[in-house]
Amino acid sequence: MEAVRRLHPDAVILDIIMPVMSGTEMYAAMQGDPGLAQIPVIISTSDPSRAPSGVLIMRKPIDVPRLLAAVKSVCKKTPAALAGHSMFNPRAAPSWPTRRQRP
Repeated sequence: MEAVRRLHPDAVILDIIMPVMSGTEMYAAMQGDPGLAQIPVIISTSDPSRAPSGVLIMRKPIDVPRLLAAVKSVCKKTPAALAGHSMFNPRAAPSWPTRRQRP
């Protein structure tokens, strides 16, 4: 939640089951925060009945091309701006911290 407040992303992808708070709890907290309520949310779940209403649902297992299309559709950025982002262009350098590989 702190990262969402700090970064104010164009969209947030949540899983229903997350370690600190559930995706449903985080979505509710975002909706209760006027600064975050307008950020589009995509919920990833194997059980769509558990997802809150009013969000885009991506059923697991995730179909990556479909997910990327969904992100592009909800983002404020233009497709040209997204093309330079490493998530959409594998040749671009990552623009976010990556996890360290375990030895």
